[in-house]
Amino acid sequence: MSRIFYNPPNKQIIVLSYAGGTKYFTPLANELGFHTFKPNVFPTQVLQIVREPIQRWMSWFDKQYLTTIFRETKLSNKQFGQWCGKTVSKEFLDNYFKDAYYKIHYDGHTQFQCQWPRIALKEYLHCNWQYLEMENIDPYFLQSTAYKPKHTKSEYLGVWEAMNFELKEYALYKARELYNADIEWYNNLDFIRLSKKG
Repeated sequence: MSRIFYNPPNKQIIVLSYAGGTKYFTPLANELGFHTFKPNVFPTQVLQIVREPIQRWMSWFDKQYLTTIFRETKLSNKQFGQWCGKTVSKEFLDNYFKDAYYKIHYDGHTQFQCQWPRIALKEYLHCNWQYLEMENIDPYFLQSTAYKPKHTKSEYLGVWEAMNFELKEYALYKARELYNADIEWYNNLDFIRLSKKG
C-alpha cells in the first residue's frame, strides 16, 4: 500500500505515516486523481499527514502487535478479554518496552513520524513542507466533516477496553517516554488551519 502520493495540479507530494490513515487515503487518492509517487516529479510542496503519536501507537499496539500474538492462540475473539487479563501484565509491558526503543526503527508502523518521511523524501527537503492532522483529511480534501478511523472488530480486538485502568495508564506512561521526541515535534508543528463550517 502506497504512503506517498503526487497531486499533479498542485505539484504536491502527499505523505502519510504508517498507521496514519493510509488504508483510508489510498482509495481517496485514486478518487481525487492523485498518483502513486514516483521520484521523477518536480513538486513545490510536501504535505505530511500526521497522526497524534500516542493515538497512533495505541492503534498499532492493538491492531497489529497484540492481535498478531492473540491470533496465534487460535482462541475466538470472544475470549480476548480473558486472554488479555491473563497475558498483558506489567511484566509483559516491561518486556515489550525494554526492546521497543531498538525495534521501532525497523518497523514503519512504529517509527517516529518526525524522521522517516524526511528520510524517504530527502531529495525534496528544499520544498515547502506543510503538516496536516490526520483527522483533517476529509475537511482538507473533501471539505467535509472530520475523519475518524473505523475500528472494525476483525482488526481491533479492544485491548484498551479490556485492560484495567492502572495497567493502561502504565502502558501510556511508557509509550510517552518512548515517543517523547515525536510528541514534542508534533506539539510544535504549525498545522494547516482549516476554516470551521457550520
